[in-house]
Amino acid sequence: MWRHAKASMTQYSRKKHFYAGYLAKYMFLKSCRTSGLDPLSEFFQLARVVYDPSGQMQEVVVVEHSDSSNSDDSEDEFN
Repeated sequence: MWRHAKASMTQYSRKKHFYAGYLAKYMFLKSCRTSGLDPLSEFFQLARVVYDPSGQMQEVVVVEHSDSSNSDDSEDEFN
């Protein structure tokens, strides 16, 4: 999976301390695409769950959508 995430990044200005974020972004976008979801709408839905405008902390549980028919070894890339 890292090979696919790395291929989707720009060749210039890669910072090693951002690698976890690059991988997370790739995984999020791939998950949205395989589930047929709009990444922007899905991001806002997740942000709504995490962000509380009143400033009170709350416990967050994220449920991952899984599709057993798709393999992590697929060769498709994000453009």
